[in-house]
Amino acid sequence: MLTPPPVMRTALGGFAREIFVPPFKGPPDADESIHSFISRRFNTALSENIVSAVIHGIYAGDVKKLSVRSTMMRGMWDMERKHGGLVRGTIASIFNSPPNEEDLFVRDMQKDTSVYSFPEGLQELSDALERSLVKSGRVEFVNDEVECMDFKGWKGVEIRSTKGRIEADAVISALPANQLSRVLSASNTYTPSLAFEPKQVASLLSKIKFISVAVVNFAFTLPSNQSDLPKALQDGGGFGYLVPSSANSPVLGVVFDSSAVPAQDGGAKILRLTAMLGGHRFEEFFGDPDKADQEEILGIALETGIKRFLGLDLSKAILIASRVVVNKECIPQYYVGHNTLLEEIHESLLGGQLAVVGSSYLGVGINDVILNARKVASGIAQGDNSLTGLGDVQ
Repeated sequence: MLTPPPVMRTALGGFAREIFVPPFKGPPDADESIHSFISRRFNTALSENIVSAVIHGIYAGDVKKLSVRSTMMRGMWDMERKHGGLVRGTIASIFNSPPNEEDLFVRDMQKDTSVYSFPEGLQELSDALERSLVKSGRVEFVNDEVECMDFKGWKGVEIRSTKGRIEADAVISALPANQLSRVLSASNTYTPSLAFEPKQVASLLSKIKFISVAVVNFAFTLPSNQSDLPKALQDGGGFGYLVPSSANSPVLGVVFDSSAVPAQDGGAKILRLTAMLGGHRFEEFFGDPDKADQEEILGIALETGIKRFLGLDLSKAILIASRVVVNKECIPQYYVGHNTLLEEIHESLLGGQLAVVGSSYLGVGINDVILNARKVASGIAQGDNSLTGLGDVQ
């Protein structure tokens, strides 16, 4: 008889008690942290040992600060509000919600594959979009840094950059919230009838915080015998592993690139791995991202992430290449109260000829970013210049 590991026994115990946990007693739109929600409905161990690891892999964030309502956990938050609990909500969805066309499409796409990429990485997607837009003849890429914008009501918007000025009817900003905040801080409104106040929007945007992540790419020679590889990497391996907050480690996780996206090996007999470090504790472990010691990051990734956690024997899998990139303020953090903040930003943008898109607001994943940007672009193309990009906040 197989005995589950202690962490899984704790998780199973949490699932067993969830159906008996009473519904949330506060206001129906009240927010709380992921840690608070999971601890309340299941147990603290599940949050610290399993959920925190998953959150490290997506947001590189702190489950004790991130919002359950605004992150990937939103479905659980909705279930409790609508059905009183997650088990009840799951049962109700099985009997009351037949899959729609979109669900069936996704299910079919994921039947044999769970990870999608491109031979040269996701940069290929943005490069292809750029080529298509240039070919259309209707889009010009200026490749310049915006310094500020002057909002002039019916006269449009004047965008001032280091190279000159551009006149526009409306602006869609894909800048991260912290960068747009700096631009708007230096911007002005030149018509009394325009309620839009750039500096007020800038103040609200500055409340969306970002964290830094170090990414370390490795390439190793393959051992002569597959049995010399850790079990996690044998027979095709899996996607990778994630580290929970309870491990108190600067390593967030490691992706098994050669297993997840083998085509990117280019036919070479190598083992590619990518380690992610820092996240919400970057400054604690490595200090200022601009001054972080890349050799130190490389050493920790190799010794802790690859050798200790993964168990790769570095005498049999020889390191042949590595690269360290510190991505400063790269992932927005949807802290508790994020939805309320978005509602405030939405109200402050109304009538201001400015819409916002990107990962700072309604989802950090590329699918969310594309979907929300498409909605804004489609609306403006149909003549609706009142869009803010945040009209779908719930």
